[in-house]
Amino acid sequence: METGPSGRAEERELFEHREKRCFSYEDGFFIAIFLYFAFQSFYFALRIAPGIFPDETTHFGLAQVFAKHLIPVNSPATYRYGLVTHVPTLYYFLMGRLLALDPFPGSGLIYLRCINVVLGLTGFYFAWRWFRTISRSAAARILFLLLLANTLMYSFLAGAVSYDNLTNLLAVVTLYGLTAYAQNGKVGQFLLFTAALLAGCLSKTSFLPYAFALALAAAAVMITRNRAGKKNKEIHLFRNPFSARSHLLPVVLVVLLLTGNVVLYGGNLIRYHHLVPGAMQILTEDQAMQNRIFARDRITDLYRRGKISWEQAVGMLPLIRNRGDRASAYYGLEISVREKRHPTQRKDRLTYAFIWSKRMLSLIHGIAAHRMMQKEGYALTPYILLWLLLLGRMTRRIRESDLAGWAIPLVLLSAFYILILMQVVNYNSYLKTSSLYTAVQGRYLFPVIVPIYGLMAHYLTDGLPRYVRWGAVLIIGAGMIYAGFPWFLSHAGPEWFIS
Repeated sequence: METGPSGRAEERELFEHREKRCFSYEDGFFIAIFLYFAFQSFYFALRIAPGIFPDETTHFGLAQVFAKHLIPVNSPATYRYGLVTHVPTLYYFLMGRLLALDPFPGSGLIYLRCINVVLGLTGFYFAWRWFRTISRSAAARILFLLLLANTLMYSFLAGAVSYDNLTNLLAVVTLYGLTAYAQNGKVGQFLLFTAALLAGCLSKTSFLPYAFALALAAAAVMITRNRAGKKNKEIHLFRNPFSARSHLLPVVLVVLLLTGNVVLYGGNLIRYHHLVPGAMQILTEDQAMQNRIFARDRITDLYRRGKISWEQAVGMLPLIRNRGDRASAYYGLEISVREKRHPTQRKDRLTYAFIWSKRMLSLIHGIAAHRMMQKEGYALTPYILLWLLLLGRMTRRIRESDLAGWAIPLVLLSAFYILILMQVVNYNSYLKTSSLYTAVQGRYLFPVIVPIYGLMAHYLTDGLPRYVRWGAVLIIGAGMIYAGFPWFLSHAGPEWFIS
């Protein structure tokens, strides 16, 4: 991340030049790709029927609760949505405040979908700003934009009411803030990084591993800058002095967000001995069972452990009001029946990793929602080949100085997050349920999709002759465009759309 005084000065000049540069052809490409991404996202927001986006009914319902109550408590009106206390609720607080300001009464769902599109577009903009601070190649930067804009599930999710949109935005802002601070050393950039990091932890618990990894990276950056400062008087922890006037609001925001994290997670640890308590640590079983996700998992778990009979389990299924979750619970019960009759040996972690990776690719470049549109067979082959090409070229070409010294940290960040998701969360679910695809959702990788695509864009173009490099951008970009939004339109029937 740091390459010595001369390297730091060079990268700082590169960063500042790109921040101040005039309009270029690359800006034109960005505007065109940005508008195409915006078109897709707004199309999904305005056209997709209710009940299709992942968990949108729950997210919208919680936004409505927060619109009516500034700080809601668990009550009969909220049980069906799960816990509204002792869990991260920043997204719902923000959506609730915005929903209370809805200028078009009765349009709440579409209104909040459009707000979420704005979150997605802001994240897309910050992703571009981040990558241009560390990449010297215009071809790589344009390929990066094409990859991100044409990842089908990414643009599809941007049109939904979902806390993933805020989480994904804060993930990329956090990365941008840390990268900018490492290269430029300004107080404001460090405060941006800190605020986004803390806000992400208050948005979704799955942000915590990402935050932990970036906090370690920030500590490494600060230690390196401090050591360099002792050798070179021009280098300090911060290049510009702290100003109470210009930095007052960011500092207040950071203090508020830090306080929120301490109260939430510290309070949970003290009282419940978990960062996030289970529903039944707060609610009674009858109250918790009103939530469709809890009921689905509870029924299958009770039957799996022999606490209830098959007849009792099936008799409890009507408690799950959502048809899709009810069907999922029944499928889980069938798997448990087969396991009891003919126990199967679980696949080892390495085998599972290959199965998991293929499934993730099919759901990132397809759609995983309450309706599925997966890429399989030949439709998935180009993506597998692209990843194999990336791994081959990255293994051969990776150097410490790549991407302004960020290549190796980005690999470690992405690998850490992926391994936590794959081997800790999903594999343990597989061991418990014997279902290979329990809780495997492509969108769960989106907090690290930006650094992953940054690495991909760099190593698929790095070291190639100019015309070959631009040819690769053209071929990969055209393939991504064709297999994205147009592919969705060619496969979606009328049941996907608002009639």
